[in-house]
Amino acid sequence: MKILHINTNDLRGGAARIPLRLMIEQNEMGYQSDILVGFKETDSIRTFSFDIENEHNKDCIKDGYQYYDLSGSFRLHENHLVQEADVIHLHNLHGGYFNPFSLSYLSHLKPIVWSLHDMHSVTGHCSYSYACNRWRSGCGNCPILDEYPRLEKDRTSDNFIEKNLIYRHSKLFIVPTAKWIGDIASNGILSGHPMEIILNGVDIDLYKPKKKKILRQKYGIPTNRIIIGAVANGGTFGQERKGGRYVQAVMDRLVEEGYDVLLVNVGGDKKGYENESLYHVGYISSEEEMAEVYNTFDIYLFPSIADTCPLVISEAMACGVPIVTFETGGIPELVQHGETGFVSPFKDVDALYEYTKRLVTSTFLREEFSKKAREYSVDHFDHKSITQQYLDVYEKSIKNFKNNKSQVLYFDRKKIPEIIKNKEEFQNVEKIKGTGFTKPLAMPQKIIIISNRQKQFSNKYLLVTFEEALLNGVENDGAVFVDREQYQMSESYFSTMLYKGISSDVLMSTVVLKKQNDKSFFKSASSILKTDGLGFAIDSSFGGILYKSSFFNEHRQAILNGEVVRCTSKEEYQTELVSIPLNDYINSKLTQSVYIYGAGMHTKELLEECPSLKSLVHAIIDRNPLLHGTKFIEHCKIVSLSEINREIPIIISSASFENDIYEQLVKDIKNPLIKIYN
Repeated sequence: MKILHINTNDLRGGAARIPLRLMIEQNEMGYQSDILVGFKETDSIRTFSFDIENEHNKDCIKDGYQYYDLSGSFRLHENHLVQEADVIHLHNLHGGYFNPFSLSYLSHLKPIVWSLHDMHSVTGHCSYSYACNRWRSGCGNCPILDEYPRLEKDRTSDNFIEKNLIYRHSKLFIVPTAKWIGDIASNGILSGHPMEIILNGVDIDLYKPKKKKILRQKYGIPTNRIIIGAVANGGTFGQERKGGRYVQAVMDRLVEEGYDVLLVNVGGDKKGYENESLYHVGYISSEEEMAEVYNTFDIYLFPSIADTCPLVISEAMACGVPIVTFETGGIPELVQHGETGFVSPFKDVDALYEYTKRLVTSTFLREEFSKKAREYSVDHFDHKSITQQYLDVYEKSIKNFKNNKSQVLYFDRKKIPEIIKNKEEFQNVEKIKGTGFTKPLAMPQKIIIISNRQKQFSNKYLLVTFEEALLNGVENDGAVFVDREQYQMSESYFSTMLYKGISSDVLMSTVVLKKQNDKSFFKSASSILKTDGLGFAIDSSFGGILYKSSFFNEHRQAILNGEVVRCTSKEEYQTELVSIPLNDYINSKLTQSVYIYGAGMHTKELLEECPSLKSLVHAIIDRNPLLHGTKFIEHCKIVSLSEINREIPIIISSASFENDIYEQLVKDIKNPLIKIYN
């Protein structure tokens, strides 16, 4: 059986680790299992990306449509991983990579199993509705538009209606990851589809009790204090949903009453002691290290206010750590109250405190709960058993698909929103619902690398120097890569980028901008400078670009010189396979003194990370009149647009609004403008 998992990304968050674990276990069992993602973050040779084709349609975003401006998922039928799969296992479809109207046609081509990790599938926009129950009656008048994934306009009622329309025109096998979300789905717009509840699995051979004293010494954690652990992506205080304020309230009371407790916060950027009762471990990406850190805890305090089947609870329990939590979502299905931990009434801080205190003051209770937590996790969370449950569901899904193969569920075009109905990609996939696949692309015969440091590359590639390529061109039946020495590449770059061949003129990866501590800057950069009716303008000086050999030969002088080239077709994968130090990247864009537009945190961090930039900054521009005349840092004063020299270039310093600012400045001034992210 060939299994293809589809998810937003392949590393960060529980919903990313779940398909990764399933894929690894399924391959170890002898199946062929791969992952297709919108945003590739690992070096895994079994995870692949696809071009999400984000049109950045401002009207779409402004009017409250969610992901309707994405087109790449309408081309998944061209992907050989999709074509060869016996079953497709969907995970999170939110996160800005998948157009929801793609779901219907995919379900006509392959058996679809869909794991529900949150509420997004059954609401008008949010992944968790908290106290709002409007999803029961169709959403509308949304009280939490800012909740992820946020909407600028309340279109939740229409979004809800259209999700229902999509599901009524899809063939799905639904897998809720907790009875809680299963009850919501079966009584909501996913009713009528077969369902089977499967909890999230844990590697109980990795996550298991270990020697606490040795591990505390390894991570600089005291061996003689009661350790209360808190884990969340961004740290327990970095996400409101994970209940950081309730953790703080419990800790404050424990410390105030004289208990010798230390909170170990895992997942943020900070490291070391913040005060006598708070110690930061930082972000941990390695599962081996995470299992060790769990084993430093005496108690795991997890007062989440919205969750389905959080992996952190299953992982901690497998390590023999007692849990104290709220009665939230599917959590009571994991923690056995009074046996493996305590489940406090929702948002009841007094009860949360009393339960935590009981464990703090009783070694016997902690030891009893620890044994039972381990036993329960072995019986209920073993990922080998969970994997087998999914394999059984795959077989049922395949059988259902075959039985319903002749049923073709075409949309009534009158009920489809204009922004979807007018997409050529949507029109094409409606046609293939009843006809099937197009022929997959063939892998290019050669990978041609143009480089003057050829010892850096394997001899399995065809290596050509810059001089040879400029003089003679390259063979016409390959993919051409131009080595840019400042850029670093992952070893899996070529296999990931070329897993389905190259059909466009240009195939590129986004580029990670690395800070001095080797962490990523705000967002990745793209080599696409401009998109218009004539095609795409590409900055060929970027690393991480592959060219169809015929296109390279036609434009080889400009490409080798790192100039801007125009192409009529391109694919761009959102990966973390290519990187460059931020300081080097900024230096490559500058030839003289500049202004920086924006007096915010982005600019502050930009200047901290790029020492050479400080001496080139003429001033900081900001539209806030209250800031004009003040100093941003040392010699950099803040000025208005009316005060600037019209010949000095301006760097736009914003991760979220770079394009909006660019378009406004183009209308207002004539200065050369420099984008960081393009």
